[in-house]
Amino acid sequence: MGSAFVLEGHVNGLGLARALGEKGIEVYLLDKNKYNLARYSKHCKRFLKIPDEIKNPEDYIYHLESLKKKNNLNEPVIFPTHDDQVYILSKYKRRLEENFKVSVPEWCVTKKCYKKYIPIKLQKSLESRYLDRISEKTEWI
Repeated sequence: MGSAFVLEGHVNGLGLARALGEKGIEVYLLDKNKYNLARYSKHCKRFLKIPDEIKNPEDYIYHLESLKKKNNLNEPVIFPTHDDQVYILSKYKRRLEENFKVSVPEWCVTKKCYKKYIPIKLQKSLESRYLDRISEKTEWI
């Protein structure tokens, strides 16, 4: 069956490793920290240490690519477990798609959720229009 790179192995990564492993998918846990839960899961085929994605995104992407090649994997799926990884994966999605299946949309889509002020602004706009419609219909109250 297929393979997956689960990025970081704390609670979210452990849940992903278990869910994927139970389906027969080979789970490679990638983390900058050697102390994590998923590393010791029976579903984790291999633990691989990688650099910090925020400190050096280019180096991070390079390591993902080289680990894929070293382990002779055919298009593993990359699963992020927190916002910083979603950010980096969406920014580098086109490059990563040459070797991986990337489970996040491109940055032009992701930024609408990632940058918290955008959905808040949209919500206020919609709320305002909704409240205006309600007050028009309920002037008699």
